[in-house]
Amino acid sequence: MLSSNIAEILVIAIGILVLTPFFGTPLPLTALQILWINLITDGLPAVALSVDRFPAAIMNRKPRERGNNLLSKEQRQKIISIGVTLAVVVLILFLLYRNTSIEKSQTVVFTSLILFEIARLHFIRREYHNSFFSNKWLIAAIIVSFGLHLIVVYSSLGSLFGVVPLELIDWIRIGIGGVVLGIIIQFIGFVEK
Repeated sequence: MLSSNIAEILVIAIGILVLTPFFGTPLPLTALQILWINLITDGLPAVALSVDRFPAAIMNRKPRERGNNLLSKEQRQKIISIGVTLAVVVLILFLLYRNTSIEKSQTVVFTSLILFEIARLHFIRREYHNSFFSNKWLIAAIIVSFGLHLIVVYSSLGSLFGVVPLELIDWIRIGIGGVVLGIIIQFIGFVEK
């Protein structure tokens, strides 16, 4: 989740510091969209992760040494590298749509961040050898979260959020971005082993 939050911060920061002044583009996300992303991807799935299966020998682990960080150096590096990668893929999608309406480009960023963050949950759980179907609450949370997002994109709520319906080609481009992101995340995991 931290890697996804880093990505959100980077998307907004790069939008403010680089894209708007040098390319003349509006911000990739609105404040309401950011709040919705945090509610959708951090709310329900995070609660569902709290009931995830834990390793059988977890109570046999020794406690961390006093003064050690909560996250190891390797974990911090992985969180940052995946957050940066996620932000880069999303910003590439944003720039790909910069000649369309701002609502369309923001909808692509909005949707891709939600989808990529949900997909990121799968990669995290795989690291702990948890199968996709081992947590029924997480599956339900993902379905509800994505369903709510689709309602926003394809209903009259879209005007409130400043989004427009996506076409098939938009979903294909987001999917290609997701595949590229997945390959890079796998590579990062492989390099760090």
